Amino acid sequence: MKNFAAKLFLIVVVASGLSTVAWAGGTTAAAAERMTRYFRVDAYDTNFHTFYVEPDTRTTIRITGDGDTDLDAYVKDEEGDVIVEDLRTTTDGYLTFFSRYGGLYTVTVDNTGHVYNRYKLEIMN
Repeated sequence: MKNFAAKLFLIVVVASGLSTVAWAGGTTAAAAERMTRYFRVDAYDTNFHTFYVEPDTRTTIRITGDGDTDLDAYVKDEEGDVIVEDLRTTTDGYLTFFSRYGGLYTVTVDNTGHVYNRYKLEIMN
């Protein structure tokens, strides 16, 4: 049922023509071409952020950590395949990809450090 609700939210956003990017799961009532959110990932933990991208769209994702730990980032498509990754040993991540067909994508943020990390996640088209 949760998956159905997320897809219904995406259909409403796409049908309304509000944007090319929308957070899945209804975390926002409206979408924008640049979305910024702040999160905390615990030590040695992983956060997942799912969003929708329309077809023929270049998407850039920027992760800015608090500087305390290394954050690794991956973007996976609906099938779970990694399409782009940033594994540099830094607290910041920068990922860009082109979505030919559109659909749901998931950003995975891994904290490889021994303390939590507060980070800013930006998704832009």
